Amino acid sequence: MLICRNVKVDGRRTSLRMEPELWDAAVDIAQRRALSVNDLLTEIDQTRGDANLTGALRVYIIGYYRRLVRGLDCYGLTRAVEHAMPVGATIQ
Repeated sequence: MLICRNVKVDGRRTSLRMEPELWDAAVDIAQRRALSVNDLLTEIDQTRGDANLTGALRVYIIGYYRRLVRGLDCYGLTRAVEHAMPVGATIQ
Protein backbone atom coordinates (compact mmCIF):
# COMPACT_ATOMS: atom_id res chain seq x y z
CA MET A 1 0.00 0.00 0.00
CA LEU A 2 1.32 3.43 -0.93
CA ILE A 3 0.86 6.47 1.27
CA CYS A 4 0.55 9.92 -0.27
CA ARG A 5 1.96 12.82 1.76
CA ASN A 6 2.04 16.52 1.06
CA VAL A 7 5.48 18.03 1.59
CA LYS A 8 7.26 21.29 0.92
CA VAL A 9 10.40 21.16 -1.18
CA ASP A 10 12.36 24.39 -1.35
CA GLY A 11 9.22 26.24 -0.27
CA ARG A 12 6.93 24.74 -2.91
CA ARG A 13 4.22 22.24 -2.09
CA THR A 14 4.20 18.82 -3.74
CA SER A 15 3.09 15.30 -2.91
CA LEU A 16 4.98 12.01 -2.83
CA ARG A 17 3.66 8.43 -2.76
CA MET A 18 5.72 5.75 -1.06
CA GLU A 19 5.42 2.66 1.06
CA PRO A 20 4.92 3.22 4.83
CA GLU A 21 8.32 1.65 5.59
CA LEU A 22 10.05 4.19 3.35
CA TRP A 23 8.21 7.08 4.98
CA ASP A 24 9.31 5.71 8.37
CA ALA A 25 12.90 5.54 7.11
CA ALA A 26 12.75 9.12 5.78
CA VAL A 27 11.47 10.36 9.15
CA ASP A 28 14.17 8.35 10.97
CA ILE A 29 16.96 9.75 8.79
CA ALA A 30 15.68 13.32 9.09
CA GLN A 31 15.55 12.99 12.90
CA ARG A 32 19.05 11.50 13.04
CA ARG A 33 20.32 14.45 11.00
CA ALA A 34 18.32 16.98 13.06
CA LEU A 35 16.32 18.02 9.97
CA SER A 36 12.66 18.16 9.11
CA VAL A 37 11.52 15.79 6.37
CA ASN A 38 10.88 18.88 4.22
CA ASP A 39 14.48 20.04 4.72
CA LEU A 40 15.79 16.56 3.89
CA LEU A 41 13.70 16.52 0.71
CA THR A 42 14.93 19.99 -0.25
CA GLU A 43 18.52 18.76 0.12
CA ILE A 44 17.82 15.69 -2.01
CA ASP A 45 15.98 17.80 -4.59
CA GLN A 46 19.03 20.02 -5.05
CA THR A 47 21.25 17.07 -5.96
CA ARG A 48 18.89 14.67 -7.76
CA GLY A 49 19.59 15.70 -11.35
CA ASP A 50 17.00 14.28 -13.78
CA ALA A 51 15.61 11.65 -11.39
CA ASN A 52 12.10 12.11 -10.00
CA LEU A 53 11.98 13.13 -6.35
CA THR A 54 10.37 9.94 -5.07
CA GLY A 55 13.00 7.80 -6.79
CA ALA A 56 15.79 10.06 -5.55
CA LEU A 57 14.47 9.76 -1.99
CA ARG A 58 14.35 5.96 -2.24
CA VAL A 59 17.95 5.88 -3.50
CA TYR A 60 19.01 8.28 -0.73
CA ILE A 61 17.41 6.06 1.94
CA ILE A 62 19.20 2.96 0.66
CA GLY A 63 22.51 4.83 0.44
CA TYR A 64 22.12 6.24 3.95
CA TYR A 65 21.59 2.84 5.55
CA ARG A 66 24.33 1.22 3.44
CA ARG A 67 26.80 3.87 4.66
CA LEU A 68 25.63 3.20 8.21
CA VAL A 69 26.25 -0.54 7.83
CA ARG A 70 29.68 0.09 6.26
CA GLY A 71 30.53 2.19 9.30
CA LEU A 72 29.55 -0.70 11.55
CA ASP A 73 31.62 -3.04 9.37
CA CYS A 74 34.71 -0.95 10.14
CA TYR A 75 34.34 -2.02 13.77
CA GLY A 76 33.49 -5.63 12.93
CA LEU A 77 30.01 -5.26 14.35
CA THR A 78 27.98 -6.60 11.43
CA ARG A 79 30.46 -9.22 10.27
CA ALA A 80 30.51 -10.87 13.70
CA VAL A 81 26.73 -11.22 13.65
CA GLU A 82 26.79 -12.83 10.20
CA HIS A 83 29.44 -15.37 11.24
CA ALA A 84 27.64 -16.22 14.48
CA MET A 85 24.41 -17.10 12.68
CA PRO A 86 23.66 -20.70 11.71
CA VAL A 87 24.04 -21.57 8.04
CA GLY A 88 20.88 -20.77 6.13
CA ALA A 89 19.52 -18.38 8.79
CA THR A 90 18.35 -14.94 7.70
CA ILE A 91 18.15 -11.63 9.51
CA GLN A 92 14.55 -10.52 9.94
